[in-house]
Amino acid sequence: MEDPQSIILIARAILLGYVLVVVLIGLWAFMARLPDGIRSSYPERTVYWSQLPFTEEWRSVIAPEHLPLFVRARTRRQVLLLALVVLGTYMPLLYGYLSMVAEVWQCHLNASGQM
Repeated sequence: MEDPQSIILIARAILLGYVLVVVLIGLWAFMARLPDGIRSSYPERTVYWSQLPFTEEWRSVIAPEHLPLFVRARTRRQVLLLALVVLGTYMPLLYGYLSMVAEVWQCHLNASGQM
């Protein structure tokens, strides 16, 4: 790593990896959504409450054969939201930090006459 461009490439690769991870988790969560036939057989409020964290009373309303589908959809949605919050907070910060380091390094090299 002799020049700042390598840091910029690393930062861009991290940003691209972030987008790729979010898209893959989004597709994974999308594949577990409730089928329309099952979704329409329950009140809208029950389906909505089944997706929220810290709610459990909806389980008593769901038929036992549909419960695994509801739990899978709920789990994957919560993983997606958690990934969006965590990755959406830290990845742009890391990208900004690395970009700033590269810019400061570039300024230092220009000031010292090495570039």
